[in-house]
Amino acid sequence: GQTTSYAAGDDGDLQKGISTAPNPRFTDSANGTVTDNLTGLIWLTNANCIGTVNPSFDNDGTVGDGKVSWQHALDFVVGINVGTYNCGDTSNGGSHRPDWRLPNRNELTSLLDLGTFNPALPLGHPFTNFVSSYYWSSTTYQGLPGYAWPVDFAEGEIYKNSKAGSFYVRAV
Repeated sequence: GQTTSYAAGDDGDLQKGISTAPNPRFTDSANGTVTDNLTGLIWLTNANCIGTVNPSFDNDGTVGDGKVSWQHALDFVVGINVGTYNCGDTSNGGSHRPDWRLPNRNELTSLLDLGTFNPALPLGHPFTNFVSSYYWSSTTYQGLPGYAWPVDFAEGEIYKNSKAGSFYVRAV
């Protein structure tokens, strides 16, 4: 997605790879979900439904801010699936579905627009309550089972981090 070139042969110069977006990139279904027209993935519209709708779930780090440990992120998504937690408008099936999950590292990074930062998301994205910070992926770091790959949506970076850390949760 980088369009500015800083040196001959860099990403902004060559602009190789998949097109950054069909037009429109996202379709807001007006039922608590957003479809990514590039990947076909369906995301919850509310990018911080723990902190904004279910703060009592969050007892990790700063209580109620929406950031939880990796295991609690997995637990929360299970709670969405069984109807314990609501993440917004559930009309027409919306966020109350039985198949939500924590996205893997590739799925989560597919949302990044590296031509922007803070947030590193495509301009005009329809997500609400999005925080320019780290979000958990479901992908465990190979060789260190106590670590996973969160994605930083402030600068578009990916780092391994302890699963005991506290980060935000997206569901796909």
